[in-house]
Amino acid sequence: DMRTDGWYWSATVDTNKVGRHQCDVHIQLFRPRIEDSTIVWDPEVHILTMDLDVRHITQVNGFTGAGIGYLPFAQPRIVEADHV
Repeated sequence: DMRTDGWYWSATVDTNKVGRHQCDVHIQLFRPRIEDSTIVWDPEVHILTMDLDVRHITQVNGFTGAGIGYLPFAQPRIVEADHV
């Protein structure tokens, strides 16, 4: 997702609980720093308060709006390596 630098989250909800629900998303990221020539990963905890708008509709992919299934990924490019 180019607009969010590749970060995303997903959730599964009970569509029988229709309405707007406030929730907290707890995210732990690790930021690298150098200490005595060693990389140390310091945790950063972020809590985001958000609203989920739950509707009783056919299940759709929140990224593409398409029906259920896999996200559309580009086909992998096959690169042939030179063998020595």
